[in-house]
Amino acid sequence: MLMAESAGTDVTGLKHRGRISQLVTLSAVIAYTAGNAFMSGGLGVAGREIGLSAIETGSILSFGALAGVLAAPLWGHASDTTSRRLLLLLVVPLVAAGPAIAAAVFFWPWALAASLAFPVLAGARLVQAASGAALIPIAQSLTTETTTPQQRVSGMGMLGVAISLGTLAGSVLLWLTAGLGPGAGFAAVAGLGVAAFVLTVWLFRDRDRQPEMEPGERAVPLRLVWPNLAITFLGFLAYTMVQPVLGFRFMDAFGLGSAEAAGNAGLVLTAAAVMLVIVQFLVAARKNWEATPMLRTGSIAGLVGALLLWVAQDFIQLAAAMALVGIALAFMSPANLAHMSLVTGRGAQGKLGGLNVAARGLGVAAGPICGTFLYVWQPEAPFVVAAMIVTIIVGLTRIMRTSPSPVTPSAAQSG
Repeated sequence: MLMAESAGTDVTGLKHRGRISQLVTLSAVIAYTAGNAFMSGGLGVAGREIGLSAIETGSILSFGALAGVLAAPLWGHASDTTSRRLLLLLVVPLVAAGPAIAAAVFFWPWALAASLAFPVLAGARLVQAASGAALIPIAQSLTTETTTPQQRVSGMGMLGVAISLGTLAGSVLLWLTAGLGPGAGFAAVAGLGVAAFVLTVWLFRDRDRQPEMEPGERAVPLRLVWPNLAITFLGFLAYTMVQPVLGFRFMDAFGLGSAEAAGNAGLVLTAAAVMLVIVQFLVAARKNWEATPMLRTGSIAGLVGALLLWVAQDFIQLAAAMALVGIALAFMSPANLAHMSLVTGRGAQGKLGGLNVAARGLGVAAGPICGTFLYVWQPEAPFVVAAMIVTIIVGLTRIMRTSPSPVTPSAAQSG
């Protein structure tokens, strides 16, 4: 009797420590995504002030994104085979170091020759992006351990909330520190990373090594998860394809000036972001979501939103369409993550997260290029192609396993 009570207490304690570790990791995710948002929004103007060209600042951002895509699967594999605490103690300081180096460049630009500013900032971005790519796979792995199958969608919703909050925090910091100079903004972003590192040292607890498992539990069942990875790539491809051409749409189709068009495009994107965060909070708060029906419903909502973007004739219609797209993403993203998690063995959750981050990064990298190219060819083309891509996503949701359940070693191995 006493032994049973002791065992139950131990399990409860492990789950409690796991949830705390999960929250600590999510704080690091917020610091990482805030840095991404701040760099994406602020590096162009800041770079121009110290003599960098638009091509140079664009290259810094693009190569950083590529580094994250390449590093994420490697970090995911490491999180399944080594101590996640050691990984976090390694990567979180690097997530803070990248913005700190950038802050130093912009605080004291006279300390560097003009020819050195570009390679130093490029190196800072590579450090930040390549190290931060470890965080989402680790968070996904911890979420799997601390949730039951019935709680998996809501748990993945919390990961989505952290990513969205980080992006929002980076945008807010860009606005708040605009009058203080880019160095102050990058220093604030670095401060978020330092705070996450302190929390990691203080509160994160994990096994020294991962437990022994059957070989099948360490294999990613690609036969089962390839539709999910395709949905991640195609979803972010379609979303980021539309983002950069909204301002052009306001100017060319609605006859607005550049300043007004930029402001309206910002408001439309804000509407989507606000709905994304609100709905993700609601998803995270409610338990017992079913991943497959939720994914199918979200994809249909996304298709309706994409079609409305195509036919929208004014600001209100565009804002409503983008808000619907934000709602669709808030449903699809955690459902897609949960679906993958439930059909994958417990020893491959980090590897799976790394592959998903890579798929997302490829979509984010390809979307703006494709969108602007299509717009130059035909102004309606980005919206038509985005709707076609979401139609493919709807089809993919129909061919995946209807009711995913925790995978057995033999099932994973067969994938």
